Amino acid sequence: MAVFLDMRVLVACCLAAAVGACTPVQWQHPLYGTSHTEADLAACDHLAIQESNRYVWSQPTIAFPHVYTLPNGQRVVDQAPQFAPYSNVSELRSFCMRSKGYELVPVPES
Repeated sequence: MAVFLDMRVLVACCLAAAVGACTPVQWQHPLYGTSHTEADLAACDHLAIQESNRYVWSQPTIAFPHVYTLPNGQRVVDQAPQFAPYSNVSELRSFCMRSKGYELVPVPES
């Protein structure tokens, strides 16, 4: 019981340290500042969701491991084959915003 309680305290301390160390950031364009950010972010969000939905049906429902035989006779097993190249919406959104010239900068303190 004491070990379980100590583990919860350790996990809680690690989470508090991780959350406390995060710096808030915002998208900012070098020419426009933050004036066009909301409209561009909404457009990039829409495009990112559309693009990620294109790959939903490309993933098989059951993925079996692939077994390869090398020229020397050794067998290699790929346990988790990758089927969808980009299904992460936040990565696609970030790519879209960066391609429009935006950068993530720390939020200025008030």
